[in-house]
Amino acid sequence: MFFSLSLLESFPLSIIYIYIFVTFLSVLLISYPVGRYILVDNFGDSLLICSLFSLTIVATISATIVNLSPIFTKHVIIFFYIINILILVKNEKIRKDLKKKIISNKFNLLLIFIIFLLITLTKQNILIEGNQLILYFDDHWTYFLNPVVEM
Repeated sequence: MFFSLSLLESFPLSIIYIYIFVTFLSVLLISYPVGRYILVDNFGDSLLICSLFSLTIVATISATIVNLSPIFTKHVIIFFYIINILILVKNEKIRKDLKKKIISNKFNLLLIFIIFLLITLTKQNILIEGNQLILYFDDHWTYFLNPVVEM
């Protein structure tokens, strides 16, 4: 949805890695409201805990629906983000909490970004040589191969 192979023709790979990280960070931040709304004060109001809880809920629902009717999975994901945005717009307390969490975790987010860049720039599984895209992967990575082949 956010990535296309045509980006590889337009931008260097390091810029695309930064784009992927920004996409990851935006998904993490926009997932905060549902987790904060459900957890309230049970586990604290940690940015990471609330976001991961929220993402776990939508991942479980999506995994269940993808087995039943794959076409509806994208609608569940879109609905999930619409709910998050609506909660963020309507609930001022959660919006203020998110702003506080972003400000208080800015050094942690910067550290995660630096670690992400170090890992992606030193261990490259994607290379571009001439007009060819070379993707190095292990045969056991089932998301590149058919899971039936792996079994």
